Amino acid sequence: MLTVLTTCVFIPVQQKRNSVQKEQIREAILTAAQALILQGGWQTVSMRKISEAIGYSLPIVYRHFESKDALMEDFVKKGFEQLNIHLLLAIVPSETTAQQLQALAAAYTGFAQEESAYYQLMFGLGMPSCDRMNQLPELSAFRQTLVNAIEPLLHAQEQELLALKFHSFWSILHGLSSIRFIYHEQGETLQKQVLTDVVNGFILNINN
Repeated sequence: MLTVLTTCVFIPVQQKRNSVQKEQIREAILTAAQALILQGGWQTVSMRKISEAIGYSLPIVYRHFESKDALMEDFVKKGFEQLNIHLLLAIVPSETTAQQLQALAAAYTGFAQEESAYYQLMFGLGMPSCDRMNQLPELSAFRQTLVNAIEPLLHAQEQELLALKFHSFWSILHGLSSIRFIYHEQGETLQKQVLTDVVNGFILNINN
């Protein structure tokens, strides 16, 4: 009886340990890849270099990521997941739609600035194809968060118009975030003023 009980307890514990170890290795691979990218760009990354950096065999690395493309996609997925969390936390239901859009804009550009290395990885590695991107649930969730904020401002509830305004708003946010990477001398006050001005212009002309 004692032997059976010990076996029943041991198996779940061992499975949990294996699961934790797999996740640790996966995170180690991503960390090593990110370090290599920041040092010399995506073109310098290889599965062998990652293997050497984390101290695990090459087959183990391939067991977690079958290719560099799979690794790249993971960066994109994790990035949009974290970005969407920042956006959702910024939404205050009691605020007006205009105030919510301003809050979302501030959260987006704030994420790009605070997580600048990761943000640049998301958009600098060469994003997956449009078809593949559209299948990523993390991107869909991010898109839906912005769409939900934009939709109440539109007089005509047309899907094509909504898609256009989503891409316009995203382009504004990404453009402002990218400019910040180039012009570091811009003060925080000026950055906020520009963001407020641009988003107000978007809201004012959203139905034109």
